[in-house]
Amino acid sequence: MGHFEHLTGLVARLAAVVVIATGLSACSGGDDPEDEVRAAIHDLHADLAKGRVGPVCEAMLPSAQAEIALAAHGKPSVCRTDLRELLSRLKTTSLKLPTTPRPQILSVSVRGARGSATLGARGVTPWQISFVDREGWKLVHAFGVSRPGFETLPAAATDHTPVGEAPCKLDAAGKPSRRPCAVSASGWLGMKVRSAFGAFDLGECESDFSLRLGRANRSLIDGLNLVCTDITPCKGYMQRPLPGQLTHTAQGIRIKTHFCVNTCIGTYEGEVVLRLEKMKGAWKLRAVSAPVGDGGLELNSTWDLKA
Repeated sequence: MGHFEHLTGLVARLAAVVVIATGLSACSGGDDPEDEVRAAIHDLHADLAKGRVGPVCEAMLPSAQAEIALAAHGKPSVCRTDLRELLSRLKTTSLKLPTTPRPQILSVSVRGARGSATLGARGVTPWQISFVDREGWKLVHAFGVSRPGFETLPAAATDHTPVGEAPCKLDAAGKPSRRPCAVSASGWLGMKVRSAFGAFDLGECESDFSLRLGRANRSLIDGLNLVCTDITPCKGYMQRPLPGQLTHTAQGIRIKTHFCVNTCIGTYEGEVVLRLEKMKGAWKLRAVSAPVGDGGLELNSTWDLKA
């Protein structure tokens, strides 16, 4: 399946989200900046649902327009042309129900010329969308990417020396009997995008890697492998271990690490928190509605662990 087929399904789900999101919030009048941001969200959804590409493009910064272009055909041209191409594909595709109900505006915050709204929907972690006041409130990101386009994970100064090769044997509390040690992880990794228009599935990848646990609760994810359509680890991501930190909290065992993928709508990069949990007598590594940094990507997965 190529870029066109994958994006056809993606934007079809997005269209269904947008159609029902037109009732997201009542359009409020007055000069209150927070009301103006709420009105901007309502107008954005209403214009997009009705195919009014001009007002939609005018309501977005170039950064958001670039994300629309990537979703349409992979490279920017003219916003109205890009958005019209995106919408024309939707008309020839049978719409599917969105993966979540329409988002609700949970809160709005305005500081000077910058505003943000926190959106919420069942089954996903609440997320923020950002606006800038430039003769009206303009949307900063359409899909909450870290960067539009395909970029590489920057080099880090962290020591990536392997922390151990001996098999990990975890006790009842999830602590290894010896350190350093390693365990292999395998499973399906689901990715969901929380966008300005709602939440929708981006894709699902078969994934495997080695989880290494070292002294001082140091951890490494090594040899990350993803098998999926139009989603790849950032360049160099599979060639170097990813440093992390394991902590024991009241809510359980957490591993904070780094994640970076290139997708058909841009690059998502940032810290992500994984959980080490015991399920049916076996330890599993899980990503449960786990946001990647401050962007729009959210991970969901359960990896089987094998020493």
